[in-house]
Amino acid sequence: MTDHQVHFVILSRHPRAADLLRRGLGQCPGVQAYGELFNASEAMRRYASGPGLVPYRLGEDGASYLDRQVFGSASIRDARAVGFILDQGDARVDQRLITAWDYLIGRTDIRVIHLTRTDLLAHLVDTAVEDRVGGWLDRSGQPAAYDVEPFSVSSYSCQEAFDRHVTGQLWVRRAFAAHPLLELEYAADVVGDVHHTLSRSCAFIGVDPSGLGDGIPALQSTIQVAPHEILLNYKELMEHFKHTIYANLFLGDEQGVRS
Repeated sequence: MTDHQVHFVILSRHPRAADLLRRGLGQCPGVQAYGELFNASEAMRRYASGPGLVPYRLGEDGASYLDRQVFGSASIRDARAVGFILDQGDARVDQRLITAWDYLIGRTDIRVIHLTRTDLLAHLVDTAVEDRVGGWLDRSGQPAAYDVEPFSVSSYSCQEAFDRHVTGQLWVRRAFAAHPLLELEYAADVVGDVHHTLSRSCAFIGVDPSGLGDGIPALQSTIQVAPHEILLNYKELMEHFKHTIYANLFLGDEQGVRS
């Protein structure tokens, strides 16, 4: 436990997993956890801020918004911990918005929960499917009943997505090296054992985990099929990445391709 209010941020490229953590932490007494406050969608920003916070408006200074509205609001002065989700691709469209990153990096007392994912191919498939059905529709964490026809992805877009993900994770570790940082992995920590992970996260932000209930469902993939079953050019991609650092992403499905 801490004797002062803790501020934290969940950095992630995985909205459903990050929101699952947010909702879990929000069950604990004294925790105010907001969603993606800087999402590009105005509707998502309203959803993220909830009833007690004025949503961010495009054109505002990002640092001022965090300092005055999120962490400095009189309405949350009695909270033990206050935090929000920040997608690693958000808050970068203009100079007034990007100050939010300057603020977070400069305040080394802010605790950082960094949600990563090792299986970048599964992430690519999940993202592609969500794009095809109109975005992130399922906020419950439950398996979605998406019926999507098999599709192809270019090796170029695949490479770009992998590189963006890896460099983003490396950048977070470097930019927030001076901060208290808890790194969580999507499959092992969120899908594998979310309740233990939430307990660890509560300890990290210095709050009592006794408020955690059984209402947080296990997170599952957007679709319940393997990449080789939905990617029409899976074998082509496997050959393309054969001698790269991403080769192991395809090995798990190799038997399925050959059979």
